[in-house]
Amino acid sequence: DLVLGYSKVNWLLLASPLAVVSKLAGFGHGPTFLFSLLALIPQAQLLGLFTEQVALYTNDAIGGLLNATFGNLTELIISILALRKDMMRIVQVSLLGSVLSN
Repeated sequence: DLVLGYSKVNWLLLASPLAVVSKLAGFGHGPTFLFSLLALIPQAQLLGLFTEQVALYTNDAIGGLLNATFGNLTELIISILALRKDMMRIVQVSLLGSVLSN
């Protein structure tokens, strides 16, 4: 069950460089988005594992704060990138999704 150190899902990390190649080679928005989306799945899983492991060595307050902070890291990154490109609607939808999922 373990592949690349944690799980079979980690094979999707190979989609990260494919997303960069897709963007630079001009494959279009669709393939670039798909590769980026696939690469986010294991990254979210690894981030959750990281916060769980750090929380084991800290107290409940710090562990909860880390989970709350890093649990919304994806939304924060999307919001920052969208704000830099003046895409206010993307920021609003991302924050709405974050609020509804929490």
